[in-house]
Amino acid sequence: MRESLEAFDNNKNGFLDGDEILKAFQALDGLKSGAIPIDSFPPDIQPGLRVHDDGDGTLDAKEIAKAFLVLEETNKASQSGGIAISSFPEKAQEKLRALDGTGDGVIDAAEVLAGVEALHR
Repeated sequence: MRESLEAFDNNKNGFLDGDEILKAFQALDGLKSGAIPIDSFPPDIQPGLRVHDDGDGTLDAKEIAKAFLVLEETNKASQSGGIAISSFPEKAQEKLRALDGTGDGVIDAAEVLAGVEALHR
């Protein structure tokens, strides 16, 4: 699976951006009518994919696209020393956005500290 996805990494940066993901799914036309079992993905990414599972143990095209977009955001955030808000459960994201002082979708240590200090005032 990984080798198949790497084929769509046009700029060879090691990540699939939104356009590259879209092209990958267009090429995988068979996904429109089915879903892929999470267990068929490499074991090291299965935990991250299970977050997007609706409970049936499979991912449809929409769930896979969302998972890979979150993975892309998470990788970008970790490069800057932060955590992507999208990597948290949806219920927590709204509260975390309130801490995101820069509005970039990433929570860094300074923003967490500011949030904790605001709670203790």
